[in-house]
Amino acid sequence: MAQTDLLKEKGHSYSEIANESIIESVDSLNPYMHHKGMAFINNCSTNARLGTRKWASRFDYILCQQALSSLDSKTQPNEKLFNQFLTSDIHQVLSVCARFRPPVSISVPNYTNS
Repeated sequence: MAQTDLLKEKGHSYSEIANESIIESVDSLNPYMHHKGMAFINNCSTNARLGTRKWASRFDYILCQQALSSLDSKTQPNEKLFNQFLTSDIHQVLSVCARFRPPVSISVPNYTNS
């Protein structure tokens, strides 16, 4: 959400914000990294490679040490942040983008060098 807000603040178009912040991550980078692991980050774009190296450990900490432990302990989320997320206009943008998305699942084949 911080990235979407920053790009919006800097005057980027909504299509670019949605694509750079969410769609590329959800459709390509995350499935690829889940399948291949961090060792293969050099096969990704410069932006993805640099962003992953800089932010991955922070996101991992936030997700594993804060978000998931809060869910486990049933701690209430920060209402202000939660409401900002729920009311963000990026959801409407992604809804429009989803209408143009082809009905294809992304797959990462497991090639071997034989």
